Amino acid sequence: MWAAAEVWPSIAETTVLEQAPEAISFGRRLAGRADSPAVRDARWRRTVIAGPVRRPAADLVTMAYVLGELPPQVRADAVRSLAAGSGLVVLVEPGTPAGYERIAAARDLLIELGLSVVAPCPHDRACPVPRGQDWCHFAERLNRTALHRRIKVGTLGFEDEKFCYVAAARGARARAAGRVVRRPVRRKGLVSLRLCTEADGMADATVSKRQGEAYRAARKTEWGAPWPPLPRGGADRPVRVLRSKDVLGAHVPHQRGHLQHGKLADVADPHPARDRDAVRRGVVAGAGEMVGADHPPPVSCRD
Repeated sequence: MWAAAEVWPSIAETTVLEQAPEAISFGRRLAGRADSPAVRDARWRRTVIAGPVRRPAADLVTMAYVLGELPPQVRADAVRSLAAGSGLVVLVEPGTPAGYERIAAARDLLIELGLSVVAPCPHDRACPVPRGQDWCHFAERLNRTALHRRIKVGTLGFEDEKFCYVAAARGARARAAGRVVRRPVRRKGLVSLRLCTEADGMADATVSKRQGEAYRAARKTEWGAPWPPLPRGGADRPVRVLRSKDVLGAHVPHQRGHLQHGKLADVADPHPARDRDAVRRGVVAGAGEMVGADHPPPVSCRD
């Protein structure tokens, strides 16, 4: 909910569906301190999800860490009900092989229902990650407070929240041509990228210093970022959108791999300025899984 309100400032109404009264109470306390009216004034509704989800009409629907709690035979009905009449659906599951399988099945169903994948995939074709051998997942680093460390008996000041997700929209929307799916390997004068691309599926690219602007962009790119880089809205000097042939050689071997590190602004809206004003109503299902001990949902809206 926090992430959605930052990416889509136009959201005016938010409804949160949650089963546990304790999560509703704690969520309201956290939301009451938010700057965004869409978060602060959200309607919290106690709901048991056991099949089709009864929800108000919405432009954006999110459901996090819920599919794994449902019996397998009712998951498809839940996904269908979320997609019905929604402009954009974002589903999140734990970043495990089992979580990936649930997201992959939901992705297939959303495409079957006529929606188009916005992220992380740059295409609507079958996922190129080999099923049973690898899985598509991401990680977001979260800061830990002193209380959080004591509760989890941890010593580090951070933790990496691993998750899988799919964002799918109704109607044609712009999306990234590709995504960096492994941590970039930087060497002197070279950057190696593992990419999932619209044209070539999984592919490796090597960007050298001789490639000038592409090399400078590759030095700054992150795991999970779109590639070629998307232009920043409102920048004094827009970043040139590089073409695939600028960074991919004449022959690029197809590779397999897992995806990590995603950001909601890239995930749900590759061109935020284009669609931000279109999102007015949002529904969050499974809020108890999205609200941590002392922080908002584990999704970054930095991009």
